[in-house]
Amino acid sequence: MEKSLKKHDCLKIRSKIAAFTLNEMMVVLVITTLVVSTALAVITLVRKQTQIISFNYETATSYRQLEKSLWIDFYSFEKITFNSDERKLYFTNQPDQQTIYQFERDFTLKNDDTLAAVKELELFSEGLPVKTGKLDAIRIMSDNYWFFIYFDTDAAYNLNN
Repeated sequence: MEKSLKKHDCLKIRSKIAAFTLNEMMVVLVITTLVVSTALAVITLVRKQTQIISFNYETATSYRQLEKSLWIDFYSFEKITFNSDERKLYFTNQPDQQTIYQFERDFTLKNDDTLAAVKELELFSEGLPVKTGKLDAIRIMSDNYWFFIYFDTDAAYNLNN
């Protein structure tokens, strides 16, 4: 009988599996939780910053597009007038070619294209501020962006207009 007990004891000792204790597993879970939560917080911050950068880039691009379009039209058309009642800027040439900018509260329309919103307009004719009529310069302002568009007038311009 003693032999059978010894055999049984040997099997018991040999069948012991190496494993972590419950305390060790709890420490690993706590450390893993801290690492994962920190990583998620960093990812959330990076995502928010990326969204802000993207929004700012799109806004700046929209205003640059409006500025570029106005520069081109200021030098492409012979007559520039502004109607303050309708908040429309008219660019016209002799052969009935016309481009219209309509300044709404939330956007600007150029013919059928939607451009950036304009908060404030300042119009100038021969260096003096005007509210409506013929003009040769315009300052456009928004929250974080502003630009000044003008063209040099000459005697021919003053005679023709």
